[in-house]
Amino acid sequence: VGQAAGRSAVSLERVAINVDDASSPDNAGDIRTDRPIAPDGPAAYFATLPNRRLIDAVKAAGIDCRLSNSAGTYVCNHLLYSVLHHAAVHQPELLAGFMHVPLIPEQAEGKPGMPSVPLETIVSAIEACLRSLATLA
Repeated sequence: VGQAAGRSAVSLERVAINVDDASSPDNAGDIRTDRPIAPDGPAAYFATLPNRRLIDAVKAAGIDCRLSNSAGTYVCNHLLYSVLHHAAVHQPELLAGFMHVPLIPEQAEGKPGMPSVPLETIVSAIEACLRSLATLA
């Protein structure tokens, strides 16, 4: 789970690409431009979670949820790609995916037009996904 400022709905990511490309530093202070995440890895991976099923579960909880085709090229994409690459190499049975959530209202204060949703809504979306995934076993 990660935040995507500017998004108004919970988003489940379909694909992660093998590139870090950002003008802002990550938490370690690194600025990565045009850098492969896994030099030996494929160009992209598709998430292995049942995204449509999860979207339906979140929507059934009364929360706006969408499918996204871009996790970006920053930290969230890096995390998703790295987990999917690890799974492909070491644990092919592992299901993995990524959820982007909007900012919470406190983070959007002073930013006119910036969408946000209450933290309780984000928690409910995550819980809806977990309940849905629990029925897969």
